[in-house]
Amino acid sequence: MLISEARKFIYIAVPKTGSTSIESHLVSLDPTIQRNRVPQPNGAWASVHKHARAVDVQSKMGTLMREYTVVAFIRDPLSTVVSKYYYYRLGRGAQRARLLKFTKQLNQTRLRVLSTMILPLRAWVRLYPYSMTHEFLLDDQKNMLVDALGNFENLQEEFERIFSGFDFAPSELKLPTTNKSEYSAERHTNDDLLKKIVARKSSLDMRIFDDLVPEARSVSAERVIDN
Repeated sequence: MLISEARKFIYIAVPKTGSTSIESHLVSLDPTIQRNRVPQPNGAWASVHKHARAVDVQSKMGTLMREYTVVAFIRDPLSTVVSKYYYYRLGRGAQRARLLKFTKQLNQTRLRVLSTMILPLRAWVRLYPYSMTHEFLLDDQKNMLVDALGNFENLQEEFERIFSGFDFAPSELKLPTTNKSEYSAERHTNDDLLKKIVARKSSLDMRIFDDLVPEARSVSAERVIDN
């Protein structure tokens, strides 16, 4: 999570949407940008999680948040859950489970890794309580708190589109590539059953992504939502 008092934006780091690259690059361009802390109405600053939800930021900032443009990026829900699964099965999540010392965090990470080792992808998507993208974007009444949403699938173009509005020069907005995954959702794009499972479990995420990129959905969220 980042906040710029000078440029008046708040960046919500939705997991699995290039947040490491985005945060590192923005801070390198403007060292006055603050990480994981926000101003409060009483003039103090409060710490927040690096993946703080927009509602968490709002709870700390109150009406101050209205003075900022809130930015986030979202990803195709199918691509998101596939990335989460392989992160813990093959990627940095599995590596962290081997390297972390014995802590509550280690136990949680090892449980996530174990779940991907035991369960095939379809079963994992059905059963594992992974976080949903909409949790980072909406308040408790399901109102959108993010002003500018970008599509991770076209991250470079979307990054330029959004952040060019905050007085960055176009030449500054070339993102470096960090934490590049060695796995992708492409091998699962023709798995119709997996798509339907994701569409049902992540129905609100699908609706939000449909609104942002209506031409991208291969399984419509509207077809699987009963209420």
